[in-house]
Amino acid sequence: MGSDYFTEIVNPTDLTGPRIQAIIPYRLILNYYKFLPVRYENLRVAKHVLENPMRIFSGVRQFNEGGWCFTGRPQSLRYIA
Repeated sequence: MGSDYFTEIVNPTDLTGPRIQAIIPYRLILNYYKFLPVRYENLRVAKHVLENPMRIFSGVRQFNEGGWCFTGRPQSLRYIA
């Protein structure tokens, strides 16, 4: 059995402070890999954007309290590991 994926991201509540850990659950990764290949490939982009955001927004959903929206744009998928 695999394990959850951890990555270091900018802390949206303290942009200049230390980075914090984001977790992508293993079950989600496995499900996307097996059944939703496009979403699986989008996880690679999500990892890059979480690690290198251009902007971070909060309160972007009308009906859901909290949460953050990290935005960015990788130059090319082939450079994302």
